[in-house]
Amino acid sequence: MKIINISYDGTAGVPVVREPASALRNNTGTWRVFRQVIDKDKCVRCGRCWVFCPEGAIHVDDDDIWIDYDHCKGCGICVTECRFITARREE
Repeated sequence: MKIINISYDGTAGVPVVREPASALRNNTGTWRVFRQVIDKDKCVRCGRCWVFCPEGAIHVDDDDIWIDYDHCKGCGICVTECRFITARREE
């Protein structure tokens, strides 16, 4: 088997992430196709969505939990991990 080394510099307008959790510096929220929404009436604030969010876009305060849409890429991991978060198609 031959291994081919492919390099891409991202200059063609395609977003490139070079390191995990870099969205906090890069405002990658515009990449999102699905918008995650927390049902705050049913949320028990367990923090499970916060633990699994790869970009740190979910914030848990003493009395609130919210998604930072400037940094949420819409990957849907929080939707998989928590039954109180749904994903809706971006408009």
